Amino acid sequence: MLTERLGGDEAAILVFVGSLNCIRHKPYMRIGEMMQEGKAAILCPSMSDFSSGRYLNQIVDAIVELSRERGTKHFVLTYGCQWVILSTDGDLIVGRLKREYDIDVRLWEDSHLEFGDHE
Repeated sequence: MLTERLGGDEAAILVFVGSLNCIRHKPYMRIGEMMQEGKAAILCPSMSDFSSGRYLNQIVDAIVELSRERGTKHFVLTYGCQWVILSTDGDLIVGRLKREYDIDVRLWEDSHLEFGDHE
């Protein structure tokens, strides 16, 4: 399921933002393997990062750093419950990355909080 989210783009990297607890849910079961392949990364902001809004800049900084390290400008961004609870505007993050760094990011809007995956 995760690899399909890359849309067949061999250069794309999946970036998950949220708590490590979210990784236990079914859609994220293969993320460890993808990380070993260099196809995924996890950003786990602290509670104070989420509550202060620092996580928004951390997302941008992480994707810019990954882009430079891995030589790609193609990302898929997905997230855990915190993102949804805080009503994070992913389009603003995507727009900033495109405008300031010419990095293409697609949102994978599939939070288990909204769609349920506790199988």
